[in-house]
Amino acid sequence: MENTFQAPTQPNTSNISETTSSSQPSLERKRNWKKWILITVVFLALFASLLYFYALKLSSSKPIAHAPNPTVTQIIPQDATENWKTYTNSENMFTIQYPPNLYVKGGGQQIFLAKQDATDAEKIDYSDELVEIRIDTFINRFESYYTTPDNTQVKNYGDTKLKSYSIDGYKAVLYGYGEKDKEKEIKSNEEAVKSGASVGMIYFKRGLMVNKNGVKIEISTNSYTGEFKNTFDQILSTFKFTQ
Repeated sequence: MENTFQAPTQPNTSNISETTSSSQPSLERKRNWKKWILITVVFLALFASLLYFYALKLSSSKPIAHAPNPTVTQIIPQDATENWKTYTNSENMFTIQYPPNLYVKGGGQQIFLAKQDATDAEKIDYSDELVEIRIDTFINRFESYYTTPDNTQVKNYGDTKLKSYSIDGYKAVLYGYGEKDKEKEIKSNEEAVKSGASVGMIYFKRGLMVNKNGVKIEISTNSYTGEFKNTFDQILSTFKFTQ
């Protein structure tokens, strides 16, 4: 029997080396592709950062626009008595102002501020005399008003005492009419007229009395209604002593 020896079969490495050599380019391409992706991402991040800082610098370099300050126009109230005339009483040393459409009428201890454009009918019934300035020494009447509580009817006189105060250190009292009492008087007159009865004139009194060392200075009106209310208040506000 013949012994035959067979040499061990060598593995075929040609196929392996071919496979290995063929797979290496593919792996290399994958590595390169990842590398380029990474480079691109880093580049884009750097570019975005540069754009952000550039925009930030550009905005900070621009001047900040401020809203314009509003223009404030100072409104100076006009003095309503600026063009008024002045009555001066040298004996008792006081002055008072009055509108240009009035004039001084009378003299001595009884002065009136009367309407310049009064009708004949107004002159006949003296309703043109809108303001009376009376000066006397009848101090008892002043004391009755002054000592009456505020917003109370003065006994024996019918007027309503409004308030007591002082002008240049002298006692003063303001009086007028009660609104409710005046409403009753108006209603009563209206009913009387409807019944055919004759009625008298309704007076709307308001006045100021000042006691200057025993001399009573009184400024009053019987027409304290409508637009003349404000005018009379302004007249009283201008009263002052010159000494």
